[in-house]
Amino acid sequence: MKNGKSVASIISNLHNRLSLTLKMVCIAVIVGVVMWAAFDIIQTSKLENLFQARLDERLEKQALEDRLHFDRYVKAHLHSAKLFISQRNFNKYINSRKWSEDGGIDVKIYRRPPRWFPKSSVLRTFIQPRLALLLDARGRVREIYKGLHDEQIPESLLEPTPQLLIKSHGQNFMRNFEGIPYLMASEYYKDESGQLKAILMLASPLDDIFLANAIGSVTPGHAVGLLTGGENVRILISSNLAEIPPGTALEELEKHYLVTGREFFDYGASEQAIKFVSFNSLDEVRSLVKSITASERQLRIIGFPVLVGSFALLMFWVTRRIQLLTYRISDFARRTLGTHSKDLREGDQLYRLEKRFQHLTEEVLEARDLLRKEAEEKLLWEKKNIEMKLKEKELALLQSVTQAVGVGVIRKTAGGLTAVNRQMEEFADLCGGLSGFDIVDLDDMDYALTDKHGNNRIFNIRSPEIFSEEKILLVRDVTKFKEQTEALEHMAMHDSLSGLPNRALLRDRLQQAIFVGQREDRPLALLMMDLDRFKEINDTLGHHIGDLVLREVAERLPVLLRKSDTFARLGGDEFAVVLPATDKEHATEAANKLLKALEKPFVIDGHNLFVGASMGMVFSPEHGDDASTLLQRADVAMYVAKNAQSGFSIYNPDHDQNSLQNLVLMGALRIAIERDGLSLCYQPKVDYKTDSVNGLEALVRWNHPQHGFIAPDEFIPIAEYTGLIKPLTMWVLDTALRQYVEWRHEGMDMNICMSVNLSVRNLQDAEFPKEVAYLLKAWCIKSEYLEFEITESAVMADPDHAMQVLTQLDNIGVRLSIDDFGTGYSSLSYLKKLPVDEIKIDKSFVMNMSNDESDAMIVRSTIDLAHNLGLNVIAEGVDSREVFERLKKLNCDRAQG
Repeated sequence: MKNGKSVASIISNLHNRLSLTLKMVCIAVIVGVVMWAAFDIIQTSKLENLFQARLDERLEKQALEDRLHFDRYVKAHLHSAKLFISQRNFNKYINSRKWSEDGGIDVKIYRRPPRWFPKSSVLRTFIQPRLALLLDARGRVREIYKGLHDEQIPESLLEPTPQLLIKSHGQNFMRNFEGIPYLMASEYYKDESGQLKAILMLASPLDDIFLANAIGSVTPGHAVGLLTGGENVRILISSNLAEIPPGTALEELEKHYLVTGREFFDYGASEQAIKFVSFNSLDEVRSLVKSITASERQLRIIGFPVLVGSFALLMFWVTRRIQLLTYRISDFARRTLGTHSKDLREGDQLYRLEKRFQHLTEEVLEARDLLRKEAEEKLLWEKKNIEMKLKEKELALLQSVTQAVGVGVIRKTAGGLTAVNRQMEEFADLCGGLSGFDIVDLDDMDYALTDKHGNNRIFNIRSPEIFSEEKILLVRDVTKFKEQTEALEHMAMHDSLSGLPNRALLRDRLQQAIFVGQREDRPLALLMMDLDRFKEINDTLGHHIGDLVLREVAERLPVLLRKSDTFARLGGDEFAVVLPATDKEHATEAANKLLKALEKPFVIDGHNLFVGASMGMVFSPEHGDDASTLLQRADVAMYVAKNAQSGFSIYNPDHDQNSLQNLVLMGALRIAIERDGLSLCYQPKVDYKTDSVNGLEALVRWNHPQHGFIAPDEFIPIAEYTGLIKPLTMWVLDTALRQYVEWRHEGMDMNICMSVNLSVRNLQDAEFPKEVAYLLKAWCIKSEYLEFEITESAVMADPDHAMQVLTQLDNIGVRLSIDDFGTGYSSLSYLKKLPVDEIKIDKSFVMNMSNDESDAMIVRSTIDLAHNLGLNVIAEGVDSREVFERLKKLNCDRAQG
């Protein structure tokens, strides 16, 4: 205890003896050391993250290149299998007698390329297979080529199951054999009659040799590998077995490597999920961070003493200022209050300033209390004098204000009512005294009184809460306000031109009628009516005549309805009728009566005008139980009647373009376009001159995750109706061009034309040709290899705009074709003006050529017409050899199945 007290006393004495400057310097040194250490830790962490991010950006391109090399190598297995069986050596060997007769039990194993391999000059362009198995038509292995690495052949691979042959046919298939994953691809060889004669299967184990062949050389510190597993992801194989052996967990590698390019292995079927990944060592990041932090520490060691010295000088200057302030406080107390401060020796300069200020505060508070007592006495006397004057002013002010705002004031006591102001006296004189205003004890109500002139007047009477024995009533004349409010409400709920109820009032009455019908279990009908030929009257005779017609309709039709019915104008030339308690029979009778009344001519300014109407009819609760639904569906039925020119039409859900299913498909289609949820299939076109494929047509398909396959006839009209046809067309065009480029990079002969269908919306878009030119330039494709197919109806929907867009596309160099020729109503005069290169005979004529001579005659005439106009002809729907040969005799240029 003595030692503890002595230490505490020493610290206390030291604290009292040290100056403010020394104290602050000590604190600065301690805080600086702590901040230095924290800053060093934070900076080291930030530098590691920064260098790791920079390294990630730099190596992302490397990972992408490795992935592309790997992709090409994997895809080349299936490509090689297809090319092997197409070589003459393979065909010659399979069709030889030796292959047909040699059916022994032993399997022939080759170390060098066998007879059925391509020639050496051709073999260089193929993937050198690690294992090549030749099977007979029964799936039995007869010959094996083991390649250059003396591969060990798994026993289960020597006797492949039918399931294995099916899964590897026409695609890459991965499967484990004896714990080692193999990549396999097989192709069938059939003779001219279609009989299976042999099966060729290429197999390669996924090991370090496979990765070396797929990727090529790998830079030091960089490796690639394949991952497998579910939650516990591990290395299947890597290009650096010494540092990344198989079976290593990915979590362990992420501590020492930067992992990039993690993608699924998705080039066919597989029995397990495999990912491709690139690894890059983090030693470079740690080395850079170590060198930079060492340099930063040297700079901080030099700057720390300078900072502490500067801080000491600053504190010395602050201390001097505090001493001066202490002296001035003491001098102020002496001169102002006449007090003398004690001389303080203990503590530092700041402690002394605090004590001086405390003494000064106590003395000032004593002086303030004395002055407050004197002031309170004076204020009490002044307050009594002022209150008397204020009461007089308040009474005068109450009189003037209530008179100005028209509010009368009544004082109600046990003795009766008293008018407090002049305005209330005027109200009492006008209405025969104050007794009429003593009606109820309710607060804030409107009350009607008859004045001495016999007029009804409305007064608003309210009673503010006052805590006294008497009660105050505030009276205000609101007669004019009520009249103005009612007039505004009428204007808001009625049409200004016709005086009929407007849409808002109709919706309110319709909803009320629905409630009544539900309560009484009675149906109601809603008729939506749109005038025919009204636009022609406006455009020809002017809007003044059109307004007179609308007024005449508003006068002629309501007299044919019941008083309980509501006839309203919704806007423009649209009207609606609400028929409460009305079934289909009576609603149909009312509709016919209204339509018949409109058949009589309208005599306007000497003009006999005939105005018909189209009417949509819905019923509640059959077609809906709320106003919004009934109005929307009545509008749908009305447009069906207008298009069919049937007078009126009852709502049918099949005609509703805005049904729930279509709305759901519209939203799903938008997402599918944005997220590549659609797919393309490509239908070939055969040239009769060369008997080869010289064109492809890109056809969009949609396989919805929940709804399954959705036919183009279902979602294409939705896209055109909702405005999604432009993004859909651009997606199809971009995807088709990308596939075109991929085929070209894979070595395929792509001197063929890619066809894409256009909508009428595309032919009305002036910016579409510019976007097409941009995509062709972006994919480096010549314009002559792109063809657009357009229908006759799309051109004739707006010939002028279509001609402008087609001309711009022709200037770009894009080929143009008229699709479904013969099914539209186009004019030959427009056909010869259009900058098209080809017409496409609709399949409805082509498919029945063999059975219907009329169709054959149409096809022959169309071919002759097109050739006379200098156009090529392609026939679609060719599904038999007989039709194909007959079209060839008719000099058709191309055929499409």
